[in-house]
Amino acid sequence: MRLGPGVESLIEHAWKIEELDLKVAATMGSFFTSIFMLLGTPLIATVQKRLAELVATSLPLKILRCPVAVPALHESISWHVRHEFDPGHQYMRAVFGDAAAALRGVR
Repeated sequence: MRLGPGVESLIEHAWKIEELDLKVAATMGSFFTSIFMLLGTPLIATVQKRLAELVATSLPLKILRCPVAVPALHESISWHVRHEFDPGHQYMRAVFGDAAAALRGVR
């Protein structure tokens, strides 16, 4: 899977470091949608473990350990200074922070 022209995902980079030849069959905007494209095909996708496990509860998927080392994904949020004291913006930043803190211990 490729996220788009000129965009190298963390996973693509990991495969490239291992000097493995990727044969990309599809380009899409998210890892989530890539899973649904697998059904009924011989294709594979490298996606986040928690995402695969969640979707596999409803779909006939086989989950295997990734054969290459993929670095941990670190996400962040940013905003324009004019939103620093906006109550709605502060609320959403707190929600995102709480969600991230709750997931830190989950593997």
